[in-house]
Amino acid sequence: MTARQTSGGERRSQPERLCTMCLQGVYVTRLETDAQSGEGGMQRFGFTNSGNVTWHVEACNRCGHVQVFRRDWREPQH
Repeated sequence: MTARQTSGGERRSQPERLCTMCLQGVYVTRLETDAQSGEGGMQRFGFTNSGNVTWHVEACNRCGHVQVFRRDWREPQH
């Protein structure tokens, strides 16, 4: 999933995904980490990182609903 910068400085996931809670906003990428930088950023969301974890966090730009993804748990692409 790629992201683009909007005129307001937000990073929007491509393609825009409608929020599953409010059905009015769209999810905006709030944090993208790799295994080395994961802990500091995720602490802002209440998570403690252990090991080589990669995170992707998106939040609705209307209601704030948050979705958290662990990139290291993805199935290998063939």
